[in-house]
Amino acid sequence: KEEMNEKNLQFFGVSEIKKTDDGLQLLRYPEKVVDGLGVPEKDENGGWTKTYTNHTYSARVCIGIEIRCLYDGNEMRVTLQGSKPITVMVFAGDYQIGYYKLNAGKNTFKAIRNANSFGVKESSCNRYPMNLWRIVPESDEPVTLCDVETDGEYTKPEEHQKPCMLVYGSSISQGCGTP
Repeated sequence: KEEMNEKNLQFFGVSEIKKTDDGLQLLRYPEKVVDGLGVPEKDENGGWTKTYTNHTYSARVCIGIEIRCLYDGNEMRVTLQGSKPITVMVFAGDYQIGYYKLNAGKNTFKAIRNANSFGVKESSCNRYPMNLWRIVPESDEPVTLCDVETDGEYTKPEEHQKPCMLVYGSSISQGCGTP
């Protein structure tokens, strides 16, 4: 039995991790960046009246992040916490092995590698090896990872993909709204 160790985990699509009393809160964008987002509202004379920030909701949602670990075992227990419901997909390599709907609050689920994933040849793996577990939470609010517990040891954390640079741009750099 191995308890959660941050060094055995990789966080993909997470730009900031806040340590809380309950665990690691995973944020898509740094809080300072989100707090700085705003659109000035002006009066009829063009004078600034206030900053509109209601659109920052979309920067705080938990979408597009993954918790990854290399593990040769067949099951793990994961505890997540959120102020809103959380849906979770779990993958072993490229293959989805579980889908969970969690209520708001702190919830633990057990992900079990299904029989169809046993014996998958390395040549059948498209992007990820079968021992790479990917936990993909989605929620309308940030999610806190409280615990990941396995019945065996993690394997070769140095085989994780190399970290990628996260670059921020404006809607102009994304081409939004262009004809």
